[in-house]
Amino acid sequence: MIKGIIFDYGNVIARFDHMIFFRRLLPYSALRSDGILAEAGRASNLIIDYETGRITSDEFSSQVVARLKLSMPMHKFKESFVRIFERNPATLQLIRRLKPHFKLGLLSNTNQWHFETEMQTLEEFPLFDAVTLSFEVGAMKPAELLYRDILVKMNMQPDDCVYIDDIAEYVDFATALGFKAIHYTSHAELVDSLKRLGIFV
Repeated sequence: MIKGIIFDYGNVIARFDHMIFFRRLLPYSALRSDGILAEAGRASNLIIDYETGRITSDEFSSQVVARLKLSMPMHKFKESFVRIFERNPATLQLIRRLKPHFKLGLLSNTNQWHFETEMQTLEEFPLFDAVTLSFEVGAMKPAELLYRDILVKMNMQPDDCVYIDDIAEYVDFATALGFKAIHYTSHAELVDSLKRLGIFV
C-alpha cells in the first residue's frame, strides 16, 4: 500500500536552467561572451562540489568570480544565481491535493543558496514531512545514501513510496531499490502514472 510520495525539485516542482545564470554574468566579465560560456562548461564541477557540500557558498562564489573574471557586487552575483527557477503551478496544486492522503517527501540535488532562497520560500514547503538535500547529505543522486535518508526520515520502506523525478537514471535507480518510481515528462503523464498506481487526484 502506498503511504508516501517523494518529489524531486528541479524540472518537477520548478523548471530551471543554470545557463540563465551564466548569461546574466556576461556584462560583468572581462572575458568575451564565447569565453565565459566556455568557462561555464568547465565550471560545472564547481556546481557539483557546491551541491555535495564540499565547498561553501562563499567558496563557490569566489571561485566562479575568479574563473570568469567578474567585477560585480556579491549581492548581484547571488541574485543572478538564485533567480533561475520557474515554478510549476500544476505540480504545486498536485502536492496540495495529495497532502491530506499521503506523507510527502522532497529529495533533491541542490545547494544552500537554492534551498534557502527558492525551495524553502515555497508556500507549499511546510507540506513536506521529510526533506533530503544533497548538500546536507554530502552526496548526489543517484547515490543510494540519499534514497535511504529520505526513507528513514519518512519511516517507510521503498515499496511504500512513489518517487517522481525528471531524470530517467534516477528513476531507474529508485526502481532498483524497490520504489514505485515515475519518470516525469509532463503533468498529464504524471497524473496518468499515478492513476495506474491507484492514486486519483
